[in-house]
Amino acid sequence: MVVFIVKSNTAKTKFLLKDLPGSGKRIDILCRCVNSAFCLSHDIRKDVILYLCFAGKTIKFVGKELKHLTPDERGIAILIRKALEGNPTPGVYVSEKSFQDTLLESGKEIIYLDERGEDISHLKLKKDMCFVLGDHLGFDREDQKILEKIGKKISISPKILHADHCIIVVHNFLDRS
Repeated sequence: MVVFIVKSNTAKTKFLLKDLPGSGKRIDILCRCVNSAFCLSHDIRKDVILYLCFAGKTIKFVGKELKHLTPDERGIAILIRKALEGNPTPGVYVSEKSFQDTLLESGKEIIYLDERGEDISHLKLKKDMCFVLGDHLGFDREDQKILEKIGKKISISPKILHADHCIIVVHNFLDRS
């Protein structure tokens, strides 16, 4: 089971469906990460767990349990909103675990993505890894220290990519390994 953990420094728990980037302070990015982690053409990836850590909450998506997932941002935002309001759909769980607690509890080899890391092609990839991504602001000093202590810094590109694109690239590498 591959695990992705995405930390957003800006996303909010209250947002308007008509204005995800503005009212949700880029909750749209997290919606795109859900799409990239699970959505295939006419199917979803069952062997994936995704954690979204933002605004003091952690939302966990479990691929083999997910129901009602559509690939559009608005539909995914509705799943997130329902979960935050205490009415989650199957396969979606909300907790108040911190980003750091989520990292430590993953129980998997931690790989955090950074354009300055070792090239991913030098890594022996396994489906039992945890890939950690930040938003456009990256990780704060405290998070960076923990990641450096427990994880391995890997690059999938010398360029800075969007978090949702990183997930797709990692899936591509894993699908080929």
